[in-house]
Amino acid sequence: MHGGIRTRLSTSTRAWWPSFPGLIIGALINFWGLVSVGWGNAYYAAAVRSMGTGWKAFFFNSFDAGSYVTVDKPPLSLWVQVLSTKILGYNQFALLVPQALAGTASILLVYIALRSSWGAAAGGLGALFLGLTPINAMVNHSNNTDATLVFVMAGGAALGVIAAQRGRLRWLALACAVGGSAMTAKMAAGIPVMPGILVAYLWCAPTSWKRRLRDGAIGLAVMAVAALWWFSAVDLTPRDARPFVGSSSTNSAFQLAFGRNGVNQVDGVGGFGAGRGPGGAGGPGGGPVGAGGPGGPLGAGAAGGSPRGPGGPQGPGGTGFPGGTRPGGRAGFSIPQFGFNGGVAGPLRLFNAELGTQAAWFLPLALVGAVLGLVRTRLRPDPRLAAVIVFTGWASLASAGFSITKGIVHPYYLSNIGPPVAALAAIGAVSIATAVQKRRWYGLVTAAAAMITTGASTWILLTRNNTTTWSPWVRITTVVLLAMSLVICALVSAKGWREHRVLGEKTGGHRRAHWVAAFVGLVGLLIGPGAWTQGAVANSLTGALPYADPLATNGDNAGGLRPNGGFTFMAGSQQALVTFLRSNRTTEKWSVAVSSASPAETLIIEYGEPVMAIGGFSGSDSIVDEDELRFLIATGDIRFFLETSSSGGAGPFGGRSGPFGSSASSFVASECALVDPAKWGGDTAESSATNNPSFAGGPTSAAFDLYDCGALQIR
Repeated sequence: MHGGIRTRLSTSTRAWWPSFPGLIIGALINFWGLVSVGWGNAYYAAAVRSMGTGWKAFFFNSFDAGSYVTVDKPPLSLWVQVLSTKILGYNQFALLVPQALAGTASILLVYIALRSSWGAAAGGLGALFLGLTPINAMVNHSNNTDATLVFVMAGGAALGVIAAQRGRLRWLALACAVGGSAMTAKMAAGIPVMPGILVAYLWCAPTSWKRRLRDGAIGLAVMAVAALWWFSAVDLTPRDARPFVGSSSTNSAFQLAFGRNGVNQVDGVGGFGAGRGPGGAGGPGGGPVGAGGPGGPLGAGAAGGSPRGPGGPQGPGGTGFPGGTRPGGRAGFSIPQFGFNGGVAGPLRLFNAELGTQAAWFLPLALVGAVLGLVRTRLRPDPRLAAVIVFTGWASLASAGFSITKGIVHPYYLSNIGPPVAALAAIGAVSIATAVQKRRWYGLVTAAAAMITTGASTWILLTRNNTTTWSPWVRITTVVLLAMSLVICALVSAKGWREHRVLGEKTGGHRRAHWVAAFVGLVGLLIGPGAWTQGAVANSLTGALPYADPLATNGDNAGGLRPNGGFTFMAGSQQALVTFLRSNRTTEKWSVAVSSASPAETLIIEYGEPVMAIGGFSGSDSIVDEDELRFLIATGDIRFFLETSSSGGAGPFGGRSGPFGSSASSFVASECALVDPAKWGGDTAESSATNNPSFAGGPTSAAFDLYDCGALQIR
């Protein structure tokens, strides 16, 4: 009996060991320097602390403890972070460790999906490729929602492959439930994995068509429920019993998911990153960043536009972000080093200077893998085809979405395609190696196609990013090793076709040569992404807008709390402000109100204050009007208002933005008492309010005024 147990354990160990290199490398990268990121994205860090104060704030994903407005994402990722802080305490490590764990678990899920279909070798390669995908490594150091999104999608994909292999409804239902829940992590960004799960089961499950159709219908229903239950719960809750849905235009979670972050994002209409119409919040007349309509907060615009127009203090382009040449010599690189710019929409967008080095290293091999996967299976239903369908569908839909989106595409969005690209590249590598070893006619052709395109794309990616000052050996070594691998394959194959009965069968010489060729090719394939990932993790960790860049010179916003919501925060003493607010607060629900999220972030994170962000994330949400503000003041819900000083601007939003830039601002300024700055630490001169070098154009410190509206009565 004991021998049988040892045999099973030994077999289990042998089945899992190919995943170890990818898991170990991935875990080391994901946890390396984790706490140096500080509070990461302060907007979400503040929300996590607020959500931990009560069930209402927790369920509805509220930015503030008073449940006035939600954050701009659904809650799954933040729920995990809240639970982590309840176990480990509210600190930086507790916020970041769930994402590092999720990123490492995603590597394991890719291995499981491929091992059950294409074998342990493919699984091991897929795990290694994902562990060395630069943008995924950076996202796993962030408290943004993307690491959780990728983990849930990878889980749905792995379960989908298993469901198609076993033909059992319970596995399909589980896959659909997990895959569908990706919507509650990041809305429509979770959709690309869903169709492939159903199609793979319908085509490949080893059961009758009647049963497959029945199971598919049930799976679709389960997926819809898992995807939409939270959005439905929010919209079905009476509006006066829940927070306003932040960044939506209609106070609807569905509008946020499918409008603002769906159709509008793809079309480039409204939302942050698109120019806004006169005085509006995403109205007509918008354009891309740097070309906003009249009155737009970010664009160069026409008369009446942002004060940072052409010839403004931050140089050409009018966005307040630096243009021209970055440190290190990237001409016209237009701020991607801060993780903000995704370049121009188009079919080759994933290979452009802004996005290419983030996730495109394995794309050529992944394309070959998708084609070879379909060719080798001949579309006959089996687990291998199921894996190809799931991962090809995921990669294709996500890549197409990124390519056509006219709205803002942060480079860290590309972490979404990390798992499917890694999986398809592994399928391609294993398929090529098998074909070459068996002397199939297409083996050498596909090997040549994969190595030539991979070498060329690596050379182009690094040339576009002007890496002559950073490890110039990477390009040369990559091309040389890939060429050596191809030459060895060609020589051995040519000789083997003539003499394989003598040498191939008796001496094994060809097999050893093929192993050498495979090893050399693999090293050549991994040098580029491996060096880029290592350099980025060592040099440019950031939790706000993750971006893999070994050439970064300022470390972005790593190492501390730097508010990033509306890019404006108070230049004075926040400790003095908190002391003043606490000493004067009686029964108010909120200790102070601010225009946008960024001035509230430090007050929430460091002091746990309930702060009302009247205009939501960027100050542009139309949540309350003057009459509603007057009512909140008169009923004792809010007394103090913190507003950017009228003596100067405040970052790229140009000073008074959002509700405080309209009649509400005039109302507070005219009818509330201005508090002496000496009483609350706001006496810092405007001259000391400077741009924070951690993020070009913002966050920006600014002088603020504090107003006391406690004496107002209902009129």
